[in-house]
Amino acid sequence: MQSLSGALLGISPWISVGGAVLLTLILGFTGANFWLWMAFGLVALLGFGAPFWTLGVLAAVAVLFGIPAIRRPIFTANIVRLLKA
Repeated sequence: MQSLSGALLGISPWISVGGAVLLTLILGFTGANFWLWMAFGLVALLGFGAPFWTLGVLAAVAVLFGIPAIRRPIFTANIVRLLKA
């Protein structure tokens, strides 16, 4: 993974950032699955040379929001309670 870190930094910023924005728009408008968003986040973090601790943050977000048995009692129940109030 160390050899992949920063791979997008050698490309023109207009191309790499523009490609990331374009892919974000494509994922958003097509209603992509959560795991595709997480895969894109992983590639973006590695490609732009983000510190490796950010991968742990991404993994925590993936676990909290990706597993329904964890997400429902923590987030969904509270959001529904706020909407009913």
